Amino acid sequence: MNGKLTIRDLRALLALAVLLVLFFSPVLLPEPTLYSRDISHYYRPAYQLAATSLQRGTFPFWNPFISCGQPFLAALQNGMLYPVSLITFLFPFEAAFKIVFLIPFFLAGLGLYLLLRGFRLPPLACLAASVLYCFGGVMSSLVNLLTTLAASAWLSFVCLFFIKALEQKDKWWGWALLTACCLSLEFFAGQPEILYLSILVLLIYGLLASPGRYAATFKILGTTVILVVLFILFELLPFWQLLKHSNREAYSTWESQTFWSLYPGQLKSLFSSWFSQPAAADNQEWLKNIFFGGSGVFLAGCGLLSGKTKKTWLAILAVAVLGLLLSFGKYTFAYRALSWVLPGLKAIRYPVKFFFLFNWGLALLAAAGWHHWFQYQEQYKKSGILLLAAGMFMLAGYGFLSWPVIFLDLGIFSLFLGGMALCRLPSRWQGYGQAGLIAILFCGSAVHTFNTQKLALLSFVEHRGDFKQQLDTLSYNRYAFTPKTYAVLTGNAQDTRDYQVEYTVLDQSLWESVPNMAMVGHEFVARGYESIYLNNFYSFYWLTSFQPGPASSHILDLLGVKYLVSLWPVSSPGFDLVKQNVWQIYKNNNAFPRVFLVNKEVVTADLAGTMHRMQEHISYGTTARIIHYDLNRVTIEAESGPDSTLVLTDTFYSGWRASVDGGPARIFPAFYMFRGIDLPAGKHEIIFTYRPDYFYPALLVTLLAILTSIGYFLRELKAWSQDK
Repeated sequence: MNGKLTIRDLRALLALAVLLVLFFSPVLLPEPTLYSRDISHYYRPAYQLAATSLQRGTFPFWNPFISCGQPFLAALQNGMLYPVSLITFLFPFEAAFKIVFLIPFFLAGLGLYLLLRGFRLPPLACLAASVLYCFGGVMSSLVNLLTTLAASAWLSFVCLFFIKALEQKDKWWGWALLTACCLSLEFFAGQPEILYLSILVLLIYGLLASPGRYAATFKILGTTVILVVLFILFELLPFWQLLKHSNREAYSTWESQTFWSLYPGQLKSLFSSWFSQPAAADNQEWLKNIFFGGSGVFLAGCGLLSGKTKKTWLAILAVAVLGLLLSFGKYTFAYRALSWVLPGLKAIRYPVKFFFLFNWGLALLAAAGWHHWFQYQEQYKKSGILLLAAGMFMLAGYGFLSWPVIFLDLGIFSLFLGGMALCRLPSRWQGYGQAGLIAILFCGSAVHTFNTQKLALLSFVEHRGDFKQQLDTLSYNRYAFTPKTYAVLTGNAQDTRDYQVEYTVLDQSLWESVPNMAMVGHEFVARGYESIYLNNFYSFYWLTSFQPGPASSHILDLLGVKYLVSLWPVSSPGFDLVKQNVWQIYKNNNAFPRVFLVNKEVVTADLAGTMHRMQEHISYGTTARIIHYDLNRVTIEAESGPDSTLVLTDTFYSGWRASVDGGPARIFPAFYMFRGIDLPAGKHEIIFTYRPDYFYPALLVTLLAILTSIGYFLRELKAWSQDK
């Protein structure tokens, strides 16, 4: 592979950066911001919590503000340890958060460009493929899934460094280290599934593109995997612990694993997003668009039919086909068959995410097609005539018969390509013509993939109501939103679909109803929005969802939900209306305090016993109070009688430790999901602190691995400079 970059390469990469700025120019203005789906539901509040916490000098191991407390570092999707996330910690949040979305697009284009240059393709062919990949429907759809977007951007770098390692018989170690670093970045970005897929891609490439060097492939790949484990160990262990205590086992059925599968009929959307129907693929909200463009598909076809038999391109084709077959999920037998062969495949939900491999492979093949077309265009004069005729036909249909806009950019592209095939232009003008074709590809993608409905005014986001102020309370009480949360926690049978109209009209109310925004105001909500829920909390949620009745209301009380924020009137007994604006806010007169004292005999650690206790009136003491509440630390003062148990209504989870008056105390599950400790009679100071189990030993191992790697690179750099 050629490792030298020329001035033409720098111009091409500068052009890619300029196109990126043009594509996202509405977002880069001061007022508009991205907000739709998971951007607002999950990523914005999580990133903002991480940024504000670190700026205050607190590392957020734990998130106490949603779902009665969840591990924060272990959740991965918060991007805590992803280097790009540092931008939000160091600079003003809103501007930095926008940049976080732009960087993966440029990295994806840069990585694809460098990989293709390594295959010795010319700069303009590499730039055309980068434009098709970066501004296509898949990458635009992934804006809603920041973790997948950020992780997938590293795939090309992973392949580039792995291929370099295969080419080096003696000095492969350094390239294996770089491969491991990029794979680790995929993990830190929040997507272990992308890490898994990348390793699978490397295995396919090594077996198909380097026959006869199987031993080297397995040696380099095995070394890389070991290095990755060492690099990510200090976050891998907390993540693994979270999985063991999570509700992910509820998704072990075939139906749940393949719920979001790509309907084969949706492939027509590759040519034009005009054909897309959101319901065609099981309402895949985040993959609304798989547009690659008729021009892009044409170029990829040229790459396939160009007569290239190099093993490299066969490996790329195999990856693309595998990604497509896997993305079909439940619609083909291939996914079930491969799930028996590939270890760990069953743990990956939503097969549609595999489609990005097909999109990536198409972009690489399109570069090969571009290069072949312009290298041998003298042989395609007849094809040029056909392209000119097709271009005029499509433009006429668009202009006079109101054909979809796809025929406009396809027609212009065909005219340009056909004209260049017929005319013998000087090399400089050939370059200008190819640059014009790249501009057409970009404009065609921009028309079909950038959805302005993803934008909202920044003031609309920043003016979200602070419910602590609206409720006139500075306590640690929880609140719950309706309709979803109230219906879940109380078993209310009222059909929330009746309120779709209000939700559509009251966009401000919809924004305020996102539970995870509680992280921004350091508020406490009973239920949040997470990809992984702790199993003890999820069990309560399941019971209140599917077994409504008196026990459900008692659980609402036990969770300490002091306030209900509702879109419609609540007539349940025990709730008083305290404020009414766009929302109606009700006070729950039966809510337990966040911390209380009960007799030891009342406390139960199992779910069945807890549900039985919920039918009874539990007498609790109020002589315990929270005097300090931090993310990873809670300080409580209590005056207890004999045989007392203190209950903090936050989730019980391994890693929490307690001390009473400076001495260690055992924490046990109280009422199945909360933290309890036994207290002797008297006044006490109780401190709960959280650190993930084995975090510091694992961090030491990771630091040693990183320092050793840095030492190796410094030694190689010194040897290289001496050779020069």
